[in-house]
Amino acid sequence: MIRVRLTAWYVVLLALILSAFSAYLYFSFTRDLHEELQRALASEADRLIANIELESGEPQFGEGSETLPPGMLATLHDPAGNLLEAADPRQAEPETANGWAVLSRPVVIDGVELGVLTVARSEADIEAAVHARVSRSAGMRLLRSVVDRSGSGPPATALAIATSA
Repeated sequence: MIRVRLTAWYVVLLALILSAFSAYLYFSFTRDLHEELQRALASEADRLIANIELESGEPQFGEGSETLPPGMLATLHDPAGNLLEAADPRQAEPETANGWAVLSRPVVIDGVELGVLTVARSEADIEAAVHARVSRSAGMRLLRSVVDRSGSGPPATALAIATSA
């Protein structure tokens, strides 16, 4: 009887350790993807600002705005906030609250601020990448197979929660 209880405690402890480790990997991978997305937005904003041209005293996208990476949007506003140009006018302007990573940079030419460039990309790509990574992970497959074989119970429930994230 003591052996069974001790084994059960070890299984629960192992499940908790594996769950904590899985959560750490999940959140660190998500954080890394968000940082990479911010770097990509900054790089694209710098590229677009370097190619902005003046037409009739107003900034306009120059060459390169038509070669935005897939899923990325760019808009150019005047200092009052009025839309001057969108790299893809068919797309609605993104909002941070609606699952978009948004970066805004001032457009300064010859020391005069002529507008604001906004570059955005959907964060749905990050979620898709995280879920694809988790589903491809051999460790997660192993945990899922343990859950499938062990039936229902506290250790199996803990593992199921860890693998469903």
